[in-house]
Amino acid sequence: MATWTIDEPGSSPSTPSGGDLQVQVQSTSGQVASAFDELHREGQPALRSIHGRLGAGTGRLRASTTSGHVALLRGEPEAREPR
Repeated sequence: MATWTIDEPGSSPSTPSGGDLQVQVQSTSGQVASAFDELHREGQPALRSIHGRLGAGTGRLRASTTSGHVALLRGEPEAREPR
């Protein structure tokens, strides 16, 4: 299981279209954005967040900032080596 934890402002992690992740992204005063319609977005005066599951949810992605922006981008699928 892969786990990403990102605590830096201005983060833009990307995952392949078929990624299997549990996602929790939040920012106290920065913006949060996602290229994945499957994820739920919530906005309150002191907290903005995106959360949900992509695919089977076997990996984990957590990103949080106080004032930085976070964008979860859709990356290219990983190329597999021929056997």
